Parts: sequence; C-alpha cells; structure tokens
Amino acid sequence: MNENEVLGKVVEETAKNSIGKIVDGVGNFLGKICMPMAGELGRYFEDRVHIYRLRNIHKILERVQKELEGSDYGSISPKLLISYTEKASLCEDACVQKMWAGLLVGELKRSGTTDADLMYYDMLNSLNSYQARLLKLIYGDDRICYARQPLSFGSESNELNLEKPLSYTLVQILKLSPDPLNYIIHNSNHEEIISNPNDHSLAFEYVIPNIAGLQRLGLIKKYEIDHVKKELSIDPTIMGLDLYMNCTGVKIYPLAAYIVARKYWLEKR
Repeated sequence: MNENEVLGKVVEETAKNSIGKIVDGVGNFLGKICMPMAGELGRYFEDRVHIYRLRNIHKILERVQKELEGSDYGSISPKLLISYTEKASLCEDACVQKMWAGLLVGELKRSGTTDADLMYYDMLNSLNSYQARLLKLIYGDDRICYARQPLSFGSESNELNLEKPLSYTLVQILKLSPDPLNYIIHNSNHEEIISNPNDHSLAFEYVIPNIAGLQRLGLIKKYEIDHVKKELSIDPTIMGLDLYMNCTGVKIYPLAAYIVARKYWLEKR
C-alpha cells in the first residue's frame, strides 16, 4: 500500500467514525422526542447516500437541543417527525436551518398531539433562502407590534393592518442576498453593486420574483417599488406573521395575543 492509499484509508476511517458519532447523537435525540421512529431514522441516515442530509439535520437538532436546555418538553408523532426530517434535512442554509429548529422547538414545548404543524413544514419548505431572509426582515420588524386590532383573518381578508407602514430601501433588500450579486451586472462585484445607487434598480429586478413568490404564498399581501426613492413598500399578512412566529419557536394564540405580548417585550427593552 503506497502513501496515497494509506492516507486515503485514514481519511475514510476518520469519516466513518465521525458519521457514526453523528448518527448516534441524532438517534439519541430522536429517541427522546419520538421513540417509535428512532431506530428507523437511525438506519436511514447510515446510508452513504443520505450523509448530506444527516449533516444538515444534525446542525438543526443541535440548535433545537440548545434551545430546549433547562426546559420541559414533550414528544411529537411519527407522522410529524418523518415529514420534518424529510424536509428539514435538505436545508443547508444556516439562516433557514434556524427557522426549521424554531418550528421543532415550538412543537416540542407545546407537545401537541395533532398534525397541524405539517402546514408550516410545507410552507417553510417552499421558501428559498432569499425569501426566508425577507420573511425575517418583514415580520421581525418592530412596526409589526403596532397592528390594528381586531385582526381579520378569513377567506377574503388576510391583511395585517399596521399603524406604521413597512418600507425598506432597495439596498436593504439587496444586502439580504445569501449569495454575492456578481452575476447581475457585468464587470461589477457584489460590493460595487451595493455601494453604487445607480445599480440598485437594475439589481433589484432580479429580486422581484422572490418577493412575488411570497405574495403568491399569501405571506405578504402586496408590494410596491418606488424607483425614484429607491424604496420597497410591503403590506404584511396574518398568515406571514403566523409562519414567522412559529419559526421562532413561539406559539401564542390567538395571534392578537402574540402581538400584544411582543409589543410589551418591545416597550420593556
């Protein structure tokens, strides 16, 4: 066996040991929250084809366990856990992984017996990494705390009426890009595009499909772009706020109570 073969063997064995430890760690935690599925999912992740997914779900579950430290929590059904791991394990973006972790934290703290959270898994799974950042910008905005009451959520109404409108500069939105914007303008790099106001409107054209996608999903009601002021105005929705709240690991219903509680936390800062 030559030097390269020896080195390759060492790397392979190290990888095996590393993956084995991750499998054990993931399996142990899954056993705590859903005993019937622990062994099944453990075997699933041992397959080499699924190593990519294993690494992703491992990172997410590390976040979950950290959030649950010192707290009482329950379990979830096999149906929820299967759907969760299938979708969340495909996510490699750290920002979105944090949102996946929040969904599971909220479910475990509530220890619900229904499968209602499946809809949140589907909604988050349908977002790309840029849209997830937009969702956090919009519903993490403190102006959300000043929504007019009562909330009107029905077949014809999903709008979250605010006392203070939400508007952002185009450059604020561009800075959220999870990837460099180098591909947009020939011979310009990301930093040059961000720093040059003349490039903002053109670069923003590439962002519009992401915003329009949020609208199609009902996560924002409408949006308007002012190319003169270089601003984006957004009307948020109750559905968008509901998804955001769940992705932070919080479940306070009715949503009006969540808004009141959040306003209280804001004013106590």
